[in-house]
Amino acid sequence: MTETVRRLAVYLKKYTPFLALSFLCTLCAVALTLGIPVLTGNAVDAAVGKGNVDFRLLFQNIIMIAVFCVGASSFRWLSTFFANTASVGCVRDLRLAAQTHTSVLPISY
Repeated sequence: MTETVRRLAVYLKKYTPFLALSFLCTLCAVALTLGIPVLTGNAVDAAVGKGNVDFRLLFQNIIMIAVFCVGASSFRWLSTFFANTASVGCVRDLRLAAQTHTSVLPISY
């Protein structure tokens, strides 16, 4: 199995930047996603009780939650885009190599 992985790694090597970008985008998406519950907690803390609500802090946290949601979704989309680019390119290269190899084989094979 390790030999198969090594042989496929040759085709993936060309797409290492895309895989690295996909990984970084995933990390950013996770960080933003984990920040949303913290901001939600801060928003709840801004509403201490009846008649004691800090609306400025509450709206500020709501806006930050929206920004974090949009950011996390964008990074997830970018991560998928980069991973799919690497995947499609690798499969294309593999198919081209297989076709090139089979085109030079004798017909009697």
